[in-house]
Amino acid sequence: MHFYNHLDQENTVSVPVGGDTASFHSEIVSTFVCAYKACIYQAVRRKPSEVMSELSLPSVWRQKSTDTMAKAAKQRSTLQEYRSAYWKFNSDTRRAQYSMQVQVNDSLKKKKSTLCLLIDQLSTTHQAAIPVLKTLEEIKGTLEKELEEKERLLARNAERLGIRAQRPPQELVADEPQRQLLAQ
Repeated sequence: MHFYNHLDQENTVSVPVGGDTASFHSEIVSTFVCAYKACIYQAVRRKPSEVMSELSLPSVWRQKSTDTMAKAAKQRSTLQEYRSAYWKFNSDTRRAQYSMQVQVNDSLKKKKSTLCLLIDQLSTTHQAAIPVLKTLEEIKGTLEKELEEKERLLARNAERLGIRAQRPPQELVADEPQRQLLAQ
């Protein structure tokens, strides 16, 4: 992924959004090296006759010097643009990383405090429920004992009614004990 165009093209830079800082840094450094090598290559590849003609005519030498200085200034400004784009990208990336880290830390602190609060509430509710549970267990035991006694009495009354039902009809009299048995 290229982050910018080469110097021979329009001298433009396009900085990636959310890209890798190390990759962008290596691209910038390689551009600086390429520009430096291009300047040296252009200086070395000139023929001696060109150099002699430049030295022989002061106006040509002056013009070439002016052109060279203009190219150097143009490349310097381009490199400064690249450097400023790099530093801007780097500072934006660091700022974004810092703000993201702050947000994550705040979220984790909030979650931790919420969990601690929930644990405290559950513990308080549990401690409050223990006496209620003991009371309910005691009441349950009492009710079970009373129910067993009532069932025992009902069983005895059913047995007595069964015995009375087996008597001949002339012995059946609606007396007070029979009424009490039926009422129970």
